[in-house]
Amino acid sequence: MIAADALAEHLMPDGSLYARFIEPAEAIAKKLTEAGLDDETIVRSLALLTNICWAYARDALFVSRGGERIRPRLTRSGRGA
Repeated sequence: MIAADALAEHLMPDGSLYARFIEPAEAIAKKLTEAGLDDETIVRSLALLTNICWAYARDALFVSRGGERIRPRLTRSGRGA
Protein backbone atom coordinates (compact mmCIF):
# COMPACT_ATOMS: atom_id res chain seq x y z
CA MET A 1 0.00 0.00 0.00
CA ILE A 2 2.80 2.42 0.83
CA ALA A 3 4.50 1.62 -2.50
CA ALA A 4 1.27 2.52 -4.33
CA ASP A 5 1.42 6.01 -2.77
CA ALA A 6 -1.24 8.22 -4.40
CA LEU A 7 -3.20 5.22 -5.66
CA ALA A 8 -3.23 3.55 -2.23
CA GLU A 9 -6.54 5.05 -1.18
CA HIS A 10 -8.14 3.21 -4.09
CA LEU A 11 -6.75 -0.18 -3.07
CA MET A 12 -9.11 -2.51 -1.33
CA PRO A 13 -8.02 -5.87 0.03
CA ASP A 14 -9.34 -8.40 -2.48
CA GLY A 15 -8.36 -11.67 -4.14
CA SER A 16 -5.70 -10.05 -6.33
CA LEU A 17 -3.66 -9.09 -3.26
CA TYR A 18 -4.08 -12.32 -1.30
CA ALA A 19 -1.63 -14.54 -3.21
CA ARG A 20 1.49 -12.71 -2.11
CA PHE A 21 0.48 -12.86 1.56
CA ILE A 22 -0.67 -16.48 1.82
CA GLU A 23 2.68 -17.88 2.98
CA PRO A 24 3.25 -15.32 5.76
CA ALA A 25 -0.39 -15.58 6.87
CA GLU A 26 -0.14 -19.36 7.04
CA ALA A 27 3.05 -19.07 9.11
CA ILE A 28 1.28 -16.77 11.57
CA ALA A 29 -1.77 -19.06 11.65
CA LYS A 30 0.49 -22.04 12.37
CA LYS A 31 2.10 -20.25 15.33
CA LEU A 32 -1.32 -19.24 16.68
CA THR A 33 -2.55 -22.83 16.31
CA GLU A 34 0.52 -24.08 18.17
CA ALA A 35 -0.28 -21.55 20.90
CA GLY A 36 -3.68 -23.20 21.32
CA LEU A 37 -5.99 -20.69 19.61
CA ASP A 38 -9.09 -21.98 17.83
CA ASP A 39 -9.84 -21.31 14.14
CA GLU A 40 -12.28 -18.46 14.79
CA THR A 41 -9.80 -16.65 17.03
CA ILE A 42 -7.04 -17.12 14.46
CA VAL A 43 -9.18 -15.65 11.68
CA ARG A 44 -10.13 -12.70 13.87
CA SER A 45 -6.48 -12.19 14.83
CA LEU A 46 -5.40 -12.15 11.19
CA ALA A 47 -8.19 -9.68 10.36
CA LEU A 48 -7.02 -7.46 13.23
CA LEU A 49 -3.42 -7.54 11.99
CA THR A 50 -4.58 -6.72 8.47
CA ASN A 51 -6.58 -3.73 9.68
CA ILE A 52 -3.66 -2.46 11.77
CA CYS A 53 -1.33 -2.69 8.77
CA TRP A 54 -3.80 -0.91 6.45
CA ALA A 55 -4.36 1.87 9.01
CA TYR A 56 -0.62 2.31 9.52
CA ALA A 57 0.00 2.51 5.77
CA ARG A 58 -2.80 5.06 5.30
CA ASP A 59 -1.40 7.18 8.14
CA ALA A 60 2.16 6.94 6.80
CA LEU A 61 1.01 8.05 3.34
CA PHE A 62 -0.98 10.93 4.79
CA VAL A 63 1.99 12.17 6.81
CA SER A 64 4.38 11.71 3.86
CA ARG A 65 2.17 14.06 1.85
CA GLY A 66 2.59 16.76 4.47
CA GLY A 67 -0.40 15.95 6.66
CA GLU A 68 -0.45 16.24 10.42
CA ARG A 69 -0.09 13.07 12.48
CA ILE A 70 -3.69 13.08 13.71
CA ARG A 71 -3.70 10.04 16.01
CA PRO A 72 -1.33 11.48 18.65
CA ARG A 73 -3.38 14.69 18.74
CA LEU A 74 -6.63 12.72 19.14
CA THR A 75 -5.06 10.61 21.88
CA ARG A 76 -3.92 13.70 23.81
CA SER A 77 -7.31 15.39 23.44
CA GLY A 78 -9.14 12.27 24.64
CA ARG A 79 -11.43 12.24 21.59
CA GLY A 80 -11.88 9.27 19.31
CA ALA A 81 -11.58 9.31 15.53
